[in-house]
Amino acid sequence: MNFKTACLFYGLMIIFCACSVGEEPLPARSLSAIHKKAIIQRWELRVPVVIRCGHNELSEQFDIVLCARHLRTLDGGGDSCIAKLFIRNKITGSGIDSLELESSYFSSCVFRECNHVRSYTTGYRAEDEVVDGIYGDIVVADLNFDGLDDIAVVNDCGGNGGPLYSYYMQRKNGRFSLSKFLTNAMVFFPDEIDSKRKRLKTLVHAGACCVEENVYQYSPASGRWKRISSRLL
Repeated sequence: MNFKTACLFYGLMIIFCACSVGEEPLPARSLSAIHKKAIIQRWELRVPVVIRCGHNELSEQFDIVLCARHLRTLDGGGDSCIAKLFIRNKITGSGIDSLELESSYFSSCVFRECNHVRSYTTGYRAEDEVVDGIYGDIVVADLNFDGLDDIAVVNDCGGNGGPLYSYYMQRKNGRFSLSKFLTNAMVFFPDEIDSKRKRLKTLVHAGACCVEENVYQYSPASGRWKRISSRLL
């Protein structure tokens, strides 16, 4: 590790620790050391943008604290971000879980405003207009129809179809696990959440003329998802 990389590494560690002051240790699913090293090799902190937001309006089951740091490319031609979500008990304020994610395709508007969130369980900003598939940086909803609030977090600004999301399903113990199917197959936030039939439907721009509709079916018995239809509208 050369001197410049070392400075960036320790600077990143110090800054991220600053985001966690006052947070009790949590078993976070953090980025690996190799992954962080790759980030540092690609990005440097140049007038970093910091955001820390507390959300008690998104769920009746937990609170969320967001801490995010924006990074700039060495030549100033790009923007990335490392974000951490701390999940807290609503009554005691103690830590339940934490999530950490990074993307090199965040635009400058992602994780910049605390109110760029919504919840379909509490109704917070649920009626706000959705433009270009942008539902918010963090969206809370019961996505697998088990009565527990789940979390969708933007992981990539995407393209014509809108941003891509990582989906974290709440387990009975209050902790969260990544849904690989929703994150890697559905990717876009659903335009319709059908709790009666246990289906999610996405409507995504497919070029200049069409919209692609995809419907995903969940089976509580098997705990599995499958796409049951896809068509151009």
